[in-house]
Parts: sequence; structure tokens; C-alpha cells
Amino acid sequence: MVPTVYFIENFNPISWAFSIWPRLFWQRFNKHQTVTACFIFDGLPLAVVLAKLSALITGVPVSKLEFRLANMKNQARESVRWRIVYGDLLRVQKSATATFAFRELTRNEGGLGRITDYLKKRLIDSSYWSRGNLWRSVHLIRVCQWYTEHQDRHVLRSEKGKDAVPQKKHRAKLFLEQIPWMGALDELAQECGVSIVPVRRSMNLRSRWRGIMPRWALDLARKFRYFQFGAPTRPTSPQFGATDEGRRARVAFEYYGQGNLDNPERHSDLFFWQQSTLDGADLLALLQFPQFPMNEQNWKEFATHGIGAIKLHPAASAVPGIPAYISTSSGRITSMISVPLHGPEGQWVRREEAQFQLLKERWRELFKQERLKVSLNWYKYTADHFAISDAMEDAGGISCIYQRAYEADPSAQNTISADIVFGFSQGVAGLERISGSQIKYHVTTGYLGDHRFELVRGNSQRIRKNLRDHGAKKILAFLDENSSDDPRWAPGHQFMQADYEFLLNKLLEEDWLGLVLKPKVPRTLRRRLGPVSKLLQQAEATGRCFIFEAHENAPPHGWHPPAEAGLASDLAVHGDLTAGTAGVECALAGVPTLLYDPMGWPSSPLYNLGLGETVFTDWETLWSACQRRLSDADGTSTIGDWTPLLDDIDPFRDGRASERIGTYVSWLLEGFRSGFDRERVMANAAERYCAAWGDDKITQVNWKQDPQIHQRGSSG
Repeated sequence: MVPTVYFIENFNPISWAFSIWPRLFWQRFNKHQTVTACFIFDGLPLAVVLAKLSALITGVPVSKLEFRLANMKNQARESVRWRIVYGDLLRVQKSATATFAFRELTRNEGGLGRITDYLKKRLIDSSYWSRGNLWRSVHLIRVCQWYTEHQDRHVLRSEKGKDAVPQKKHRAKLFLEQIPWMGALDELAQECGVSIVPVRRSMNLRSRWRGIMPRWALDLARKFRYFQFGAPTRPTSPQFGATDEGRRARVAFEYYGQGNLDNPERHSDLFFWQQSTLDGADLLALLQFPQFPMNEQNWKEFATHGIGAIKLHPAASAVPGIPAYISTSSGRITSMISVPLHGPEGQWVRREEAQFQLLKERWRELFKQERLKVSLNWYKYTADHFAISDAMEDAGGISCIYQRAYEADPSAQNTISADIVFGFSQGVAGLERISGSQIKYHVTTGYLGDHRFELVRGNSQRIRKNLRDHGAKKILAFLDENSSDDPRWAPGHQFMQADYEFLLNKLLEEDWLGLVLKPKVPRTLRRRLGPVSKLLQQAEATGRCFIFEAHENAPPHGWHPPAEAGLASDLAVHGDLTAGTAGVECALAGVPTLLYDPMGWPSSPLYNLGLGETVFTDWETLWSACQRRLSDADGTSTIGDWTPLLDDIDPFRDGRASERIGTYVSWLLEGFRSGFDRERVMANAAERYCAAWGDDKITQVNWKQDPQIHQRGSSG
């Protein structure tokens, strides 16, 4: 008999009673197959109890599946999470877009703008935290595969010893709630040894009501929720009047709680302005994130520099005087798609097309009313920016996206479609090409935070001196990558607690060691450390441990850049190779830096720095390397040496990346104020940049028409 394991995405009483339970019952009489266990991914505790009781008669144990993403690796010792992000999502996306509907859209895309690319990204940009999307479904398939392979290894080793080569014995059957494009999962599921059984979706009353309520009713409900009836609603900044000068072309940027206008050594959403000749009156902050609200202090700082702001979400600020943008769009959508679309996929396409048009119309309205000719943003991980780029183009302006995080692998998540992208290096353009991005001008600027290196050096030296005054002879910096409350879908707190516990114990054991801790989310660190927080208190009591705490008005990620911690140390350790920006920054600042890869992604180009030299997969080996590097008296050690990769990461390394971006943006505004159209403005700015920094610093990526400049490089 073939042992089979059942997996249920979400416990639904109807699906359980009419689809799953009968299968469990009748399998008792099947001589060729036996169900050894039934696991539930999600479900209310009471529902899980009822499932267990009702399954007693079937003889199959039912329980909620407990697993940790951080422990999940395939037979090649690769992290399942990164295999999904850097492989599976692109594969499933290609499978879905090969269907009739997408082929027709592609064949008739003339005049449709970026709608096709928007739909492609919408297939995979939803979060695995929520149900009903392909990303989560791929995740569940990989979990089923991992569990059954783990069971196979366990059985085989008990029979033939630990060196036995496992063979597929267990089968997995996944009861997955029906979603559009479900057929795109078939090939991957078959390869993983998982059989998918579609079941009826649970009813989500909130989503159902939102789907049938008219737009005006949703807007009214939001105003009730946030008590915003008294807020000004003129979509103009209070600093500007009705004169031509007051309505001059401006730059829109999104506010993420990182102001620090007068503290350029800190993270800032206005880094480009701080390093440029742009006037404050040239800028408008778009407030659309309730989790990053603008408070009174931030607003006064903005007003002092003449920078305007406008609320796109009523809870993005409670400060009187900041106007709230209220769209006058009717919300009526005329479909641009003429091909017949039927079934769940057809409904999905029409729903997403309507959302695209609604987004596009509202952003176009905002851009025109506010005379916004340049939009500058970094968040490219959802499909929204496709609609925003289309809206800006319709408004006669230019969409710009800047790279904020280091990227080593192509990914469908990273797909961009914009007029201008500011990237760290020419190599980034190659990654964008493979990812499927479409970029008219990819501008190589260098690492955008490098201007802070010299600005933070003074504070770093003060931290270093204080640790040395308390007995530290050698100092290690540790930069973590946060942790999740739910370890099933992201690295959990226990995963991070083990990192801190190891380092804090070393500090308490070695009286020569100093420790600088730079958590990614300092505000919640002590809570997430749990029992390890006591060790942190003991370490702080020695005077040889410094932690970058959260400021009162700081956003969750804090204000201090990673280089500030690195420059206070003799050696830096970044706790997650696959999210390597903090480590990259320390290396660019000249700090010997080690990368810890506990989850496992040996395909990363960062492994070229050397496993056991700069990259490590366990703490004991990493600590041994730290000791060798810190005891290197003549400075000949290559441990933590990034020299082979630095040119590929940043070809400039001169502290002027933000200045280059700010200058480029100022050239765009100059062009508009000179009366040129957007194509001429972009071409002129590109010519000036090439003259200053070289023709190889601007290239195109998968663009249909060549930019109007001479190019030596091309990624298209």
C-alpha cells in the first residue's frame, strides 16, 4: 500500500463534510492506498477539534501542521523559501500567462499601456500570508513536498541507516481552495509529488461586501472610520497659491516616516533632496501609509523647508492643515479588453483590469491637479506602480524608481515598468532584464546611502571609544534581519533568538569582546528576544554591549544606517545573506564583513566571496573565523574581504550616489520648466548624465523603442 498524507489549506466545514471526510472514510477499504495522517494548515481551534473528533471513525489522526520555514530545505540544501521566490514564482507566472486570455491580451496590447504587465505581476505579488493567491499555493505545495520527503528520509534511515539514499514513498494530497489560474500549479505540483484537489472557498464576508459596495459608499465608510469629515480636501499644498509660480512643476515622493531633513546622517525619504540643488518648494510628499503617519514635529520640519504634503489615506496624518486628496473620479470603468473572457480567470482579469484603471485614473487626476511632473519611489514589489507609471505618462510626466535594496538574483517580484530607474550598478540592469522589467533609462548611480558613511563616522567612533573604555579590545557588530510572529511563513523569533543567544554568551565569556547590535526593527527587539532579553540585559551591564535603540518618533526600522554600526567595529556580521543590503553597506564603508546564511541559498553570487571565508552557514565556524580575523596582527587576513565584488556592486564608491540622483531629478524639472515634452526632457537629462559619468552608465532594459541617446550598453 502507498502511504498518503492529506493536507488541508483551510478547514471549511462544508468541504470537510462533503469532500474530505468521505475520502478518509472510504480509504479504509482501499487496499492500494492508506492515509497515514491528515494535517490542517489553517482553521479555528474549535473547528480543528471537531475535525479530530469526526475523524476518529476513519482511523486517521487529524492535527494542525506545525512547521518552521527556517528549517525547510530541499535535498540540495537550498532554502525552500528562496527557491520559491527565485524560481517557482516565475515558473508559475509563465505558465499562467501562456493561457489563451493572456496570449490574446499580448497580441492586442496596442494602446493598452501597462495593463498586460500589471496583470502578469498581479498573478504573483499577493502575500503568502493571505489565502487565495498563487504565491501561497506554491508555498503550500512546497511544504507538502518537504514534509513527505522528510518522512521518507526518517523511514529509510530507521530501516537502513543514516547514510541511506531516500526514495519517494509517501504521497501528498493537498485540498486547496479554488483560485483563478489554478492550472498553472499543475506542473510544479506533479514534479513535487503533490496531488491537488480543488475545494470550495470559504466565504469572506468582508471581501464580499467590499466587492458589491459602490465606490462612494466605501469612501464614506473610510471617512467614518477615521473621523475625517473636518479635514481640508483641496488637493493642493498649503504653501502654494494660484499664481503660475505657485503651480510650477514639482516632484512627488512617497513618505515612509523617514524625514530627518536636518539630519542627513540618518535614513531619509528625501536623501536625493539633501544632496541636490532642488528647492523644498519643488517637492510634494504623498502620505498614504497609516503605519508611517506624519506627526506635528515632522510637519513643522517640512514646512520650515517649504515642502508640501498631501494625504492619500485619511489615517496617514492627524495634523491639522495637511489637506486630504479626495478623487473626483466617478469610478465608472469601460473595459479596454475586447476578447471574450470566461470563468474564474475571466472574472479575475476583468476585476484586476478595473482596479488598474481606477488606480490609473486617480493617480492621473492627482498628478495633473498638483502639477506633478516627476514621481520618485522605491517600492516596486507590487503591481501598483505599473498603473502609476501609466498615469504619470498620461499626465505628461516621468516615472522614476530608485533601487533601495541590494539584489543578487532575478525575480518575478522585482519586475519594474518605469521611465527611469536609478540602480546601483550596470549589473542590476542585467538582473532587471531577466526579471522581465521594462525600463527606458536605467541610470547607474552607485549605492544611494554612501554619502552617510563619513557623516556617521563621528558617532561610530564615540560608540567605539565607550566600549573600549569598558574593557573591549576587539569589537564585533551584528546586524539582524528581523523575525516573524508566525514562523510558518517567515523566519520566526526562535530563529533569531538563537543568533543573539550565541553572540551574547560569547560576550559574557570573553572579557576582551565588545558588541554593537543593529536590529532591523529595534522597537520590537526585546519582545521578540523573549527569554534571551535577560542575556541582553546582562551584556549591557558589562558596558561592552551597545544597541541601537528606537527613537521615540522613529518608524519601525529606525533611523540609523547599518554603516554606523559597522564603522564602530573591527568586524561586522550580517545575519541573513539573502537580504544582504546591511552587509553590503558595511562592506562598501570599508568594514570587513561576514555573511551568515542559516536558511541556505548557495546559488547566491555572494557565495563567490568564499564559503568559510566570508560566507558561513553555522555559528561555530563563523565564530572561529571571527577569532582569526580579530587576532590578525599584520592585516593580511582575507576573511571578510569583499574586494572581488565591490566594483560589481558600486562602480563609483565616491559617496556621491544620492547627489547623482538628486541632480538628475533637478535636470528633469529644469526641462519641464523650459517647456519641453517628457521625451525631450528624458533625452536631454540622459545626454548630460552620460557626458558627466560615461555612456556606459545609462542603458535600456527590454524597451520597445531606443532612447534618443547614443548607448554603448544595452540590456534589452
